[in-house]
Amino acid sequence: MSSVFKWLAAFLVLYLTKSPASALIVLILFYIIELIRSDETIVNQQKANTSRGYQQTGYTSSENNSDIGLVVLCAIIMNADGQYTATQFNYVRQFLAKNFDSVHVAKRMTLLDRLLLKQNNIDDACRRVMYYTPIESRYKIIDFLFGLAAADGSVSFKEMKTIQTIASHLYVDAAIFLRIKQMYYKESDNQQSYRTAQTTSYTFIDTYYAILKVSKTATDVEIKTAYRKLVLKYHPDRWLHQPIKDQEIARQKFQELQVAYDKIKTERGLN
Repeated sequence: MSSVFKWLAAFLVLYLTKSPASALIVLILFYIIELIRSDETIVNQQKANTSRGYQQTGYTSSENNSDIGLVVLCAIIMNADGQYTATQFNYVRQFLAKNFDSVHVAKRMTLLDRLLLKQNNIDDACRRVMYYTPIESRYKIIDFLFGLAAADGSVSFKEMKTIQTIASHLYVDAAIFLRIKQMYYKESDNQQSYRTAQTTSYTFIDTYYAILKVSKTATDVEIKTAYRKLVLKYHPDRWLHQPIKDQEIARQKFQELQVAYDKIKTERGLN
């Protein structure tokens, strides 16, 4: 809005009412209108940037749905051992058919076909899943991925390790992951020996330390300090005036910090 028009309007009100307070109120009203218009411009720009972002990653804005990340993870599992079967395709199709209409299912299966032809990033897919799903739903996703891996008759070692990596990215509790894994996958004696030798006990304690951005050798004081610093940074109250998406990401990060700190406290016997 023209600055000249704003001041002319204020001068006119002052001339007619002989009241400086009335003229000041007019200026304040124009200022509020300018703020509102500025916010609308920022929101529209953010939407445009988001749309361009999806196009750059191979997704259109119409594909910005909660199941995109899951379809990407399906492609990653199906490619884990270098081969995939019609049975696995049907497994994914049946799952989608239970949750979406036929048009949506067709679009997602077409997307799956495209994803199987390229390398897909686990971290990016997991970030998308985490944005849309609470921790409880992520347990079901791990169960679903094991079912997909087993759809061709058995879960290979590479498939199991890939699902383990996904579980760590989704911050799935170690005990729950083990229970799910045991329903689908049985380690051979050689694999058990290898796991013992490498001291990979299938716990995600390293991940919990990584969430707090400290090493396993950090002192108790260092861990508490890092936790307090990150909690202060991601506390929901500090994100109230940020875009809704950023608020949700901060909320999830705040919850993950709580879980990680509780796990580390339990491991170390901290109060």
